[in-house]
Amino acid sequence: MRLVEALLDQPITTASLAHAVGLSQFYFIRLFKDQVGETIMNYVRRIRLERSAGLMLNDSVSIVDIGLSVGYGSQSAFTRAFTQQFGVSPAHYRRRSRPLDGYGGWGLVRECEPLEVHLEEFKGHTYVARRYFGVERHASSNWYEYMSRIRINILDDLNCARMEIVYDDDRITDPKRVRADLCLSTDIVPRSALDLGDKGFQIITVPSCICAVIEAPDRRQVSDLEIGALLDVWLEQRKRYRRRPSFATMKFWSPWNGLPDERPDRILVPLDMA
Repeated sequence: MRLVEALLDQPITTASLAHAVGLSQFYFIRLFKDQVGETIMNYVRRIRLERSAGLMLNDSVSIVDIGLSVGYGSQSAFTRAFTQQFGVSPAHYRRRSRPLDGYGGWGLVRECEPLEVHLEEFKGHTYVARRYFGVERHASSNWYEYMSRIRINILDDLNCARMEIVYDDDRITDPKRVRADLCLSTDIVPRSALDLGDKGFQIITVPSCICAVIEAPDRRQVSDLEIGALLDVWLEQRKRYRRRPSFATMKFWSPWNGLPDERPDRILVPLDMA
């Protein structure tokens, strides 16, 4: 999946993907459908179009350039595919999705008024990641599964900090299909446990970047809808920054104190200069 996600602006075929991972095309197609729940080309199309929908919030990027950035060679092809996916043209979708009017707008922002946003530099780091899907992706049961698969003694390692990287905006993506990586720092994971490709783990590096940071006071539960609405308004007022093309939110939890707590302490959204 990460290979597909890295190639969204390029031509993609099942044959090339199967070759890249060393599998026969027939076995790759069947394995992907079993693991992800949709065919590889449906997945590619959906991820491309959902990413383009997120980019529509940035008025400084033309619709033509958005289509090219997600692998469509012409505006007509992009418009046709986008309209089929979302029921409206890209131009209409952009008008409808203004930050203060769409997705609940000011109503959601007022809900999270106690939260403040500030800028902070994230120092790049390497993590051991495993992919999960859906609204329960960071549930305690998934963290327990993660640690048992990675051969960490859970009772000895409840005091490690955890991170989740969310790749989708659930105002656009079906919440059941939202992609996220649960992560532990490679500083924590024993070297003997790092050869984990056959168990669904991958070593990923998050590069240094400027982030919009949201602190969760008193460990308050902050919904992804609130995060999206708050960031939309904050960025609308600061034209210098924009979200990165691959919508990513990094959620950090302090070390567990007793039972796992599903509420993150800090939420970071990587930004680019506009």
